Amino acid sequence: MQVFDIMTPGVAAVDADTNLLDAAKQMKEKDIGLLPVMSGDRILGVLTDRDLVIRAVAEETDLKKTKVSDIVSDKPVVIHPDDTVDHAAKMFAQHQVRRIIVVDETQRPVGVLSLGDLAVEISDDQMVSNVLRQISKPLHH
Repeated sequence: MQVFDIMTPGVAAVDADTNLLDAAKQMKEKDIGLLPVMSGDRILGVLTDRDLVIRAVAEETDLKKTKVSDIVSDKPVVIHPDDTVDHAAKMFAQHQVRRIIVVDETQRPVGVLSLGDLAVEISDDQMVSNVLRQISKPLHH
């Protein structure tokens, strides 16, 4: 099975110059917790609901004046639609993420693959359990 078979197609994205309040409103409207951060056609990183809370709200940042680029998580984890689900499972575990941006051959986002997609669509409970265990381990810096 390939990523294409289980991913959520389409992806909302945000420009790096967007203010945090507008990005948060977009997340609320679309009921999503992750936005790829774009500079033109290039993905700079991802903005998560957790990024907003930890890096902006908890720091009492002015959400109207602060740009997404100021708090973006760089080095986004990406995967291609034709990659295998086994490869995706390894990516979730290796990078300890719950969502991966699916990109086409030009690195433009075309969808999102979530841990939930994997859990719902894959019948291999052992694989899903292993991935969940790996992403739940504390990171060692």
